Amino acid sequence: MNETLLKTSKLLIASDHADDRIRRKMKHIVSHIHSLPTPPSVFHQINEVINNPDTSAYDVANIMSEDPALTAKVLRLTNSAFYGVSRTVTNVKQAVLILGLEVVKSLVISASVFEMFSRRENPDAGYLDYFWRHSLATAIVARIIARQIRITSLPEIEVAFSAGLLHDIGKLIIASELKDALLEIKKALERDQALAEYGAEIKVLGFSHADIGACLCVKWNLPESICRAVAFHHEETLAGSDPWIALVHLSNHIGHQMDFLDNRYYPNHSPLYDTSWADLNLSPARMDRLVDSLKAEYAGAGIFVNLAKGL
Repeated sequence: MNETLLKTSKLLIASDHADDRIRRKMKHIVSHIHSLPTPPSVFHQINEVINNPDTSAYDVANIMSEDPALTAKVLRLTNSAFYGVSRTVTNVKQAVLILGLEVVKSLVISASVFEMFSRRENPDAGYLDYFWRHSLATAIVARIIARQIRITSLPEIEVAFSAGLLHDIGKLIIASELKDALLEIKKALERDQALAEYGAEIKVLGFSHADIGACLCVKWNLPESICRAVAFHHEETLAGSDPWIALVHLSNHIGHQMDFLDNRYYPNHSPLYDTSWADLNLSPARMDRLVDSLKAEYAGAGIFVNLAKGL
């Protein structure tokens, strides 16, 4: 077990809901982590190369050329209305020069995740549509908040987007691999309208989608800030000491405010921490403006949902 995986696993096990049953479940997840989805080799190569300060657009283009399918997805995203590029981008080198290395890295993460889960047995189409729409909404508002709290570094803004996109990725594992448990989770939510989905997962499974999602992020060697945000975006006690957790938690809550989401799949959302706004030096009075900004940016992001659904 690598050091980062060990560290994240210990943090997960130390979270507020931990008991012996959860420790056993988490140990089982970590020991069987090899069976979880793995990204294409190009994904890891791009991660390594972009972290090298001497990397050029040519280096990224050469690596991407090894995976034409992934390249095609990245170019579709690059040319979408979401990025507002004024001319058609026809190759990865152009994408890097126009959008920058970190944006392209974010696009590679997005396209790779879409590809990984398109190969698995998916839940029903309605759930999948709901899942990706909410994940994208959370990613967009995380990027918006990152700009507003003066995270001026482009790498950090793109980390915010990726963390938002991946925050619920563990739900797809539950939906595709633990279908009987998913039915029990839904029943638990129906019986207790005050029970949040996160709490229902722990009640039925002993662990949550956040735990599984964190294991995936660690396995994929994503930045520790993303792993922590995914792991703890429902943990109030840790948010105050880690702005990434507070950022994803708040973004998740705002993402649920989108009126086009079919909330019948998970009607009981986790409550918003009272301290989230203060943790990010924001005022709750900004809620309406954040929702409006989210709706405006989301309008050009339909390509993400289409790619996620294999369209």
